[in-house]
Amino acid sequence: MKSEFFSMFGIPPTECEIEARKDKLGVPRLWFRSTGNPLVGLDLTGATQLQHLLTDAVEANQANEIGQHTAKAQHLR
Repeated sequence: MKSEFFSMFGIPPTECEIEARKDKLGVPRLWFRSTGNPLVGLDLTGATQLQHLLTDAVEANQANEIGQHTAKAQHLR
């Protein structure tokens, strides 16, 4: 997945793989991995904000993908 909105959240605006898992403190996050860039974790509040930005920009497929990963992360609590 790739979006121009990633940079607003400290995520490199390149093609990223997304994974839902807990951080070292046990907090669910979405993790964005891209070649040549550091792993970036986004908390669920930020993930929801990103999803809304994508929805407002009519990037439905990307918004749905973020929503699915966010739902997976919520179940990790």
